[in-house]
This record gives sequence, C-alpha cells and structure tokens, in this order.
Amino acid sequence: QGVAWMWNLFRQGFGGILGDEMGLGKTVQSAAFLACLMCAEQGSHFLVVAPVTLLEQWKRELMKWARETGLAVHMMHGSPNERAKALRGLRNRGGVLLTTYDLIRTSVATLRTAGLACAASAMTRKRKRQDTRATRDDDSPSEDDDGGLA
Repeated sequence: QGVAWMWNLFRQGFGGILGDEMGLGKTVQSAAFLACLMCAEQGSHFLVVAPVTLLEQWKRELMKWARETGLAVHMMHGSPNERAKALRGLRNRGGVLLTTYDLIRTSVATLRTAGLACAASAMTRKRKRQDTRATRDDDSPSEDDDGGLA
C-alpha cells in the first residue's frame, strides 16, 4: 500500500511522509517506489538523504529491491574525491545518490543541477546535548520518533 500511495502522490505532484512504525519496511517500500519510477520512465536521477549510520542499509536495500531495474546506487560520503565520483556517476548514469544531511547543506547548488526527479529523507531528530550547544543525529528509537520518510 505504501508504494501505491507514494506513486499517487508523485503523479499528483505532491510529497508525503511515510510514517510507519520502525521495522515495517519504509526503506524497502521507498526502494520499490524508486524502482517503479525508473521502470515507468518517470525519472532516472534520485536523491536519498539519511543519517550516516543508515547509508549502508539504504545501499543494501536499494541493490536488493531495485537491482533488476538497473538502478545504480552512488554513495556521496567519504573523501572529497569519493563524493565527486558519486556526483559524476549520478550525472552520467543516473540512479540514486545516497548522502547525509550535512553534505546536503554544502552541496545544494551542485544538486540543483543534477536533474533530480525525486528525493527521500530518512528522518531522524536532532538531539541537543545538555552540556553543549552542539546537536547530533540520533537514530535511537523513542516515543516521539515517527520513523517516517519525507
């Protein structure tokens, strides 16, 4: 149902939040949705923004559930050379660019020219440490975590 719901929203030009409980397959549904978009020729350049701790999980799920579509997965993380290689791969071959929230902030201008058809965000919340002003990504479940995608 989640894939059909995302498809209908996409066709109408809307976004949405897939806010299922943890462990109910939001990542798998999102991977299947991106594969559907690719097969239906509704786009070939996609963006997934996630905490660094979830990048490998997203890569595994995309390769598992979208492999037959030929959807390439590019990881924009690591050294500047690795990040540049991922962006070149997306531009040249299309596929899904996996990256983090921090890298999005520094790459907005570049990503605007990448021809993205769809973006997904694996949401976390920022938790402020009581002893500092710094915040950090927090992937641990809690009562106020909706665990959704935007």
